[in-house]
Amino acid sequence: MKPPATTSGSVGKYRAAVGGDIRGTARAVYDIVMQADFPAIERIVARDILFHTSTGDEVRGHAEFRDYIETLKTAFPDITFVIEDVLADGDKVAVRYQVKGTFVETLWGVLPTGSEFAVRGIDIFRVVDGRVVEIWASDDTLSRMQQLGVAPQL
Repeated sequence: MKPPATTSGSVGKYRAAVGGDIRGTARAVYDIVMQADFPAIERIVARDILFHTSTGDEVRGHAEFRDYIETLKTAFPDITFVIEDVLADGDKVAVRYQVKGTFVETLWGVLPTGSEFAVRGIDIFRVVDGRVVEIWASDDTLSRMQQLGVAPQL
């Protein structure tokens, strides 16, 4: 069994997006988040991106998407994704991953705890003409909030 692949270096500065591999295009989004590579948003993500977050919010367009990533990177500067599976069918890509980070800055009104979290999630991407046009995110939000100390243990 081969070890899980991280995204770092896996798509070589997003060449997969240009080459038409929709799996690589989806994977590149995680690199953009981890590296805060905001200029890459223009190359990888459609201008009218629609991102359905794991908390039920909708993020629309490049500016909101960038702001969302910037907010995450501020709260969790060490955020890391480890890709465990990538499956593609038609124009959709499903990515199963583990995400880890340390809560060091206020996030949406919640004060930082300095705690670390590690949860698994599955995101579904729709890719058209080499760009991500829509993302549906789903992760273990309750477990993340409990690990960060901002939700009670049940």
